[in-house]
Amino acid sequence: MEAVEAAESPCNGDDNAKALVILDGLAKDLERLVCVRDNMRDGKRLLKWNTPRETGIPSMKGLAMNSAVMITIAEKWCPHFKSPRAIPIGPIRKELADLYELHNCSAELIGIQVDATGIKRIFSTGIRRMGEAMKNGNRDTCTH
Repeated sequence: MEAVEAAESPCNGDDNAKALVILDGLAKDLERLVCVRDNMRDGKRLLKWNTPRETGIPSMKGLAMNSAVMITIAEKWCPHFKSPRAIPIGPIRKELADLYELHNCSAELIGIQVDATGIKRIFSTGIRRMGEAMKNGNRDTCTH
C-alpha cells in the first residue's frame, strides 16, 4: 500500500473523530476473517492470549497469535501516516462494539474493553519493536 500524503489524510490532528473516519468499517473487515469469527463464537473475545493469566499483557507471542487482526488494523491505519503512530482507544472501542453487536455480544462491555486495550497495547508493542530494529539498521523478522 502506498502512504497517503499527510495533507490528504483525514487524521492530521489527534482528534478521535478523525481516527473514527480512518477506522470506519473495521468491524466488517475483521468479521471477514475466519479466525475472528471462530474467536468470537468460541470465547466471545476478539483476541487470543498466551494464558488466561496473561490476558491483556502485550508480548511478541500475543502479536503472533493475533497477527491477522493486527494486520487488518494496520492496513487501515498505517497508510495515513508517514511514521509509526499509536491508535487512539476510543475509535477502537466503537468498532469493537459494532463487531460484538454483529455476534450478538453487545452486552459484553468488559470484553470490548479488554480487546480494545489489548489491540492498543499489542499494536504499540509491535511499533516499538519495529522501531528499535530500524534504529539499529536491522530487520526484525517478528514484526515484518
